[in-house]
Amino acid sequence: MSAKTDSTMSVEKAMSRVLSAEKDALAQIAACQSQADETLQSTRKTIRAMARRTQQRLVRLHAACEERTHEIVSRMEKDAAAASESPTGGHGQDALKEAVRVVAAELTTPGSSDAR
Repeated sequence: MSAKTDSTMSVEKAMSRVLSAEKDALAQIAACQSQADETLQSTRKTIRAMARRTQQRLVRLHAACEERTHEIVSRMEKDAAAASESPTGGHGQDALKEAVRVVAAELTTPGSSDAR
């Protein structure tokens, strides 16, 4: 073989190796993109589930708060009606301040049955 033929063969081998490496790199990039897409889809699914659970919890919390508020208001109305029917005729501002204090304590005390 001549030097020119050896040189041509070396260039062809080098180009073949470069093309093979490029093909491998493109395959690895495609695999990474596929894995990234799968991870992204999984993450989006998880986020949607978390948002749905959070919304459900908020709905339950609002319902519980509304129920408890109605219970407290109803009790206060009954107490006010009973106080106005009593011979002392209610306690005016003192009774109102006491009712507000009791409600505030029930709603803000950790561990209270009303602190939901």
